[in-house]
Amino acid sequence: MQQPNAAPSSTATNASNGLQPGVYTKSRIKEHLIGGKYSAEALFQLYVVQTRAHLFEGRPHGAAEEMQFRSALATSVGLTINEVFIVGSAQTGFSTKPTAKLRDFDGEFKKTSKRRDKSDVDVAIVSARYFDQLHREIYKFTAGFKNSWTTNVYYADDESMQHFDLPRVDANFYQYLARGWFRRDLVPDEFNFAFKNVVDDWKNRLDRKISVAIYREWSLLRDYQIESFKLLKDDALKGYL
Repeated sequence: MQQPNAAPSSTATNASNGLQPGVYTKSRIKEHLIGGKYSAEALFQLYVVQTRAHLFEGRPHGAAEEMQFRSALATSVGLTINEVFIVGSAQTGFSTKPTAKLRDFDGEFKKTSKRRDKSDVDVAIVSARYFDQLHREIYKFTAGFKNSWTTNVYYADDESMQHFDLPRVDANFYQYLARGWFRRDLVPDEFNFAFKNVVDDWKNRLDRKISVAIYREWSLLRDYQIESFKLLKDDALKGYL
């Protein structure tokens, strides 16, 4: 899973630094956040890049299944497995979004038992080639971005758009496009990604929603994730976690 500019992934290196892959407890990450010994990037490497996904840890044949999942997504769009990453709480076992306060994977579902409250499986695809291909496809689909779309199947009304800064779906699409990534949920209705069938299949297998984002460069995913860890460090030091 190692990417360009990623930290060394050897067990010996991590052990000598006091960082041991596979430790997902919230008390452990709080120690790392408060201690100040490790940078936000080092924590991103440990908790997101260099470890098995929490989602598959407790499943029979989980290691093989995790590889099958990532490989199926990669193959469906002509990429390699090392260009597909599981991120978010499905990877770490708890949310790294500062607003979520290290909420456990399926934390809400455990409280409500409502299927809609199950945690998503967040996936990041990192490929300049695939990003540029999608850009061309959506450009043609929207007649050179002349055809606007204020809503779509994911965000059909004002209430569903409340967590966005901008009130139109297409405006939010362009905002993320300018940042160098596509969000699957912001494209126009009827536009289908090549990985749709794979996502539908694994959605049924895992019994939960799968959210996919496509990044043009590794640094964009890294910087986005690192910012979350920096904000978590601030909250941990202030005693908010």
